[in-house]
Amino acid sequence: MRTQRKFTGISPRNTQQRSVDRFFNSRYRDLLNIGDVTDTLNLPMVNEKHSDGDFQLEVAIPGVDKEDIYVYVEDGYIQVMVEDTQKIKSSADNYKTKEFNYYSLNQKFTIPEEADEEQVVASYENGVLYISVPVSPQVEETTLRRSIDIK
Repeated sequence: MRTQRKFTGISPRNTQQRSVDRFFNSRYRDLLNIGDVTDTLNLPMVNEKHSDGDFQLEVAIPGVDKEDIYVYVEDGYIQVMVEDTQKIKSSADNYKTKEFNYYSLNQKFTIPEEADEEQVVASYENGVLYISVPVSPQVEETTLRRSIDIK
C-alpha cells in the first residue's frame, strides 16, 4: 500500500538551510563571545563628518517611520534606538504563511568633547537620519602662574 504525503509548505531545502545557519551562528557566538551573527548584519551604514564648528552623523535607516526612531544624548555619546514592527496585512483568512518583520537597533556614537550637547539637532529624510552637533573651538587652557596682590 502506497502512502500519499500531503505537502505542508515547508521545503526540505529551507529546513536544511536553517539548520546550517543555526550551526554556524552557534559556533561564531561561542568562539567570538557575541550574539547571533545575523544581529551584526543589522548595523546601519554611517557617515561621520567633522568640519569647523560642526560634527555630523548620517545614519541609513530605510523603511522605518520617524516615530519609531529615538535619539538620546548623554555623557559624550549619541544613542540611536529604533524599534520597528512591520505587520503584513492580508485580506485572506486562509493563508499558508504569514510573516512579521521586526527590526531593532541600539547604537552609540562618541561625540567630540567640545560638543554642545544642548544644541543637538536631528532630522529624518528619505531613509537617512541626520544628526548635527555644534562644536565650539577648543580653548587652550593656560597654565601660566599669576601672582595676586594682597591688599
